[in-house]
Amino acid sequence: MIEMITATDIRKAFVKLIQEKAQLPYKVHFNYISKSNESYVWVELQPRKINWDKVYFQWVINVDIQVILFPSNHAEIKHTDLWDISDALTRVIMPCLEIETIGNTRYITVQDANTYIVDDILHYEFALDFTDYVQSDEYEGLEYDLMENLEVKLNKETPQSVYFNEPSNYEPKEEERQKLLLDPSEFIQFLIENGGDD
Repeated sequence: MIEMITATDIRKAFVKLIQEKAQLPYKVHFNYISKSNESYVWVELQPRKINWDKVYFQWVINVDIQVILFPSNHAEIKHTDLWDISDALTRVIMPCLEIETIGNTRYITVQDANTYIVDDILHYEFALDFTDYVQSDEYEGLEYDLMENLEVKLNKETPQSVYFNEPSNYEPKEEERQKLLLDPSEFIQFLIENGGDD
């Protein structure tokens, strides 16, 4: 079963992506740091959740990875170093960002990214846009039996003929055929009363 992506999964993915995959030797923070005497990366996440129904929803998470460098001996920050870091981030983020959940790995497509430098701080911005769903044990009422097979045949005599749980090459006897030849209102009533069972 594919697990829902949590905020913790996303944060862990960014730490792994920045420190292990991009091999940037900086601490990764998700809260604003007012004072620091060492270089660090601040990942700002702005999530937006859109519910489609009781099961499926869409996440749109705007991500701003900010790289703040503190050079030794008060040397100037080289923008070429920041652009090299931008290239390293691009290599591990695009075209797919890998997020590990419990027992699964999910891949989120990243179609474009925006990179710029302001006040010697590198900003690497992109959006995570993906659909997820509520787990069955997290929402009561999601467990249900699936219909095994439903075949609808149209013919000249009636608009619909329905056979349940039979192989596709099944041909009913004439008596069964007459019982199952229904008009639309009878068809709906048949489904309500029988629930698609044998």
